[in-house]
This record gives sequence, C-alpha cells and structure tokens, in this order.
Amino acid sequence: MPLASPWLRRFATGLVLVFTGFGAAAQTPPPLDNNPPIPAGEGRVWFYRVFLAEDSGDMPAVSINGQVAGYARAGSSFYRDLPAGSYRVSVTSYMPNAAKEVVVRPGTQAALSIQSTPYVTGDLSSFRRGVYEVTAEPGAAAYQHIMQTQFGTGY
Repeated sequence: MPLASPWLRRFATGLVLVFTGFGAAAQTPPPLDNNPPIPAGEGRVWFYRVFLAEDSGDMPAVSINGQVAGYARAGSSFYRDLPAGSYRVSVTSYMPNAAKEVVVRPGTQAALSIQSTPYVTGDLSSFRRGVYEVTAEPGAAAYQHIMQTQFGTGY
C-alpha cells in the first residue's frame, strides 16, 4: 500500500535512515565513560555477565590462553587490554563448554558475554551448579548489556 502523502513518505524515509544509522554505528561497543584510552597497538576485550535471578551465584574464572584474567560475577563487567593477536577465551564451568577464539585488532573493542545456564543436581534438590559459556553478541546488544552491569576490575 503506497504512502498517501509526500510528508508521510519523507517521514518514513527519515525513520529508516535514523534506525539504519544507529544500527551501523553500533557494530562494536563504543568506549564507556571514565575508562582510559586503549593503549597503542592493543585492543580492548570486555567481559560481562547479565544478572539472572535463577543463576547459581558462582563467580566463574574467565581465562585468556589458559591464564585467569578475572571472575565473571552476575551483573558485572570488566575489560582487559591485550596486544593485537589471537586469543582463546574460556570460562570455568560445571559441564564442559566451548572456548571462544577472539582476534584482537589494535584500537578496537570486542565484547564477550559469559552466559549462565543453572544446572540443578539431584532428583529433588534445589542445589544449583553453574554451567557457563563464552559467547559474542552483536555490538549494539553487547553495548546495552554492558551498560546495564556494574563495572568492576574482574577480581
């Protein structure tokens, strides 16, 4: 059904441009306020974990190339500046999970979500053990989730 008036056509075109512009601008999370600039030759990797009420409450270790880089607390985020290169990021989990390969480029930012799926042990027990996974969300979604967390050091 064609738009009835030129005004409506211009308005609809403007909305498309606004939403398209926002989507294109948010491919990677922009720098968050009050953080130092990314050092020359390095990139910034954000780690965040969205708060879920049914979560186990654990603080699983996040490792980069087998070395602990911090701990993922529910509702918190932290970052690490890393020299350009390829890294393997993993998280401690009750059940095995897949690690995520991340390529860090100078001056860029990447965001990795520590996803939690509580696992209840026993037949009728309410004891929960954390099952975690490292995932990458699109830039705009990652930025929104990071902004909803409490910034910390990872320790």
